[in-house]
Amino acid sequence: GMKIDIAMILRGIKRIGKSTIALIIEGMLGGDCCEHDNGSLLLTKFNERMRGKAIIFFDEIQTANNNERIMIDGKIKTLITENTITFENKNVKAESTTHKTNFIFISNYDHTIDPSDDRYFLVDLSIKYRRNYELFDKLHKLCKDEGVMHCLYCYIVEKINITTFRPQQDLPKTKNKQDANIRCLEKEYTFLKEKYIKRNIGLIKKKAKGLYEEYINFCRTIGKNPNDRIEFNNVLERVGIRVCEIEHQCRYNITYENLKIICDE
Repeated sequence: GMKIDIAMILRGIKRIGKSTIALIIEGMLGGDCCEHDNGSLLLTKFNERMRGKAIIFFDEIQTANNNERIMIDGKIKTLITENTITFENKNVKAESTTHKTNFIFISNYDHTIDPSDDRYFLVDLSIKYRRNYELFDKLHKLCKDEGVMHCLYCYIVEKINITTFRPQQDLPKTKNKQDANIRCLEKEYTFLKEKYIKRNIGLIKKKAKGLYEEYINFCRTIGKNPNDRIEFNNVLERVGIRVCEIEHQCRYNITYENLKIICDE
């Protein structure tokens, strides 16, 4: 198998075939090469179930609080990008080794993870065959036919050349991905517009810590969960709002005019 530096997200309304896609992939690779999980593997250090898996399907991850969300988001990003992993199990010595595991998330809802990150590919899913149970039943039967699945696997391997494929650079910009980027930036943009642009104020020598504290308070007033400080800085940096060192402190230094141009775009 080959490890790629992205994870796929199958997100959409119910009964459009998301789980069927997973069954087809599992049928081609074999059940022993795949694992299904609800996110528990990302909340524990005991991850032996991941060993030797080509793909792990995370179905409808649910978290109890924001700390769990941050933990899952950070852990899955590390798993996507790192080529080594430490396997642990109860009463067994931990072992670090290379891994080629890939990850697919399946959900009907906005995800626990941040889908705007370049490490996630959001697939555009059609609703054309929604509730077409006759079609899905046929596909499910074919998934159990080893001969059919082997032929499909061979066809894909022979016909699709991926030797020069660069996942993060070459994947198409789907509508779902664009919508996720907009939702991700919404809180930060709204904060800057309400607190600075509408008041004709720039970020001249603005302390980074102070701006983040203002952002937290703003999110509380509008009833939304704030990103952590690292992600807050990353979101702003994506659109050119960067921290720099001024007077031996981390500060932003952007005029009102430039800030307005960035937010208007």
